[in-house]
Amino acid sequence: MHVKGMIEALNSLSVGEISQLRQRVEEVRAAAACQELSEITAILDEALEQLAACDLKAFRRKLAHAVSRLGHVRPTVDTRG
Repeated sequence: MHVKGMIEALNSLSVGEISQLRQRVEEVRAAAACQELSEITAILDEALEQLAACDLKAFRRKLAHAVSRLGHVRPTVDTRG
């Protein structure tokens, strides 16, 4: 999953069944871990902790923080000629 896909996945989450929210965040977390985005992975771990505690306000804040940080990720492919 590319960074843009991770941002879209996190932004498309809405309050729903907690198991579905957890699954989607875990998918994005795994993609971030594969790309060695440790800061994003840590933020999503915190979001999952907030979800487990049923603190949806803090959960949404953590997701927004992850999306914000993903927006600053530099592409790893050199596009210069």
